[in-house]
Amino acid sequence: MKKAKVLLVGCGVMGSALKQGWEHAKAPFDVMVIEPSNPTYLPDIKALPKNYVPDVVVFAVKPQNLKEVVPHYKHFIEHNCLFLSIAAGVALDTYHAILGKKAHIIRAMPNLPVVVGQGMAVLVTKSQLSTQHHALGQRIFEASGQALWVEKESLMDVVTAVSGSGPAYFFRMIECLAAAGVAGGLTPEIAMILARQTAVGAGAMLQNLPDSVTNLRLRVTSPGGTTAAALSTFDQADALAKLTRTAVKAAIQRGQELSQ
Repeated sequence: MKKAKVLLVGCGVMGSALKQGWEHAKAPFDVMVIEPSNPTYLPDIKALPKNYVPDVVVFAVKPQNLKEVVPHYKHFIEHNCLFLSIAAGVALDTYHAILGKKAHIIRAMPNLPVVVGQGMAVLVTKSQLSTQHHALGQRIFEASGQALWVEKESLMDVVTAVSGSGPAYFFRMIECLAAAGVAGGLTPEIAMILARQTAVGAGAMLQNLPDSVTNLRLRVTSPGGTTAAALSTFDQADALAKLTRTAVKAAIQRGQELSQ
């Protein structure tokens, strides 16, 4: 397979995570990086080799910097380049206003587990993508996890709240579970080991067993046992479900605010 030329513009937390994921998977990408804050990479577009033309430009810069950065890459439109943005809260119309309606643009929301090849990315576009561009956008994220498409861009705020921010919710739960173990008498070190490995094991079951999430929960839960006692507390007055809905709603609202 021919290596796709990927120009990664911005190599902060998510940009570097994507890059590490590609490297870990030995993805067939020829990656060049522009990141002015890191001397390891190119400082700006002027430092690119003469006549360099990427197959895809991935914008991984902060949303507030996009309107300053994106125009410098407009000339790649002439070479049938694909543009892909992972900036949270930035609508496709913003890119089309800068690059023009003919530009091939995909907006994506990946999450941080791309760094270990277990990412989840959701893609959306308003462009009439060729089969090649559609496949390339898919490959960019399948190299480090899973990727799926939605038809409505309005769903991206929900996607961000569920899968984009989602890993932090699970990490927070692990912190709380470890703290509960300490409150019960465990040392902080042992409590954290138990909480972390329990999360890793549960994730491995999700990935490797064909059971539904509900059936997996039931396999752990003996009627009248200790697990059932704990879950009854979560489910009292629908407490955990309500708290989760409230949290996701807060993330959605913040995403909508950022898009303004």
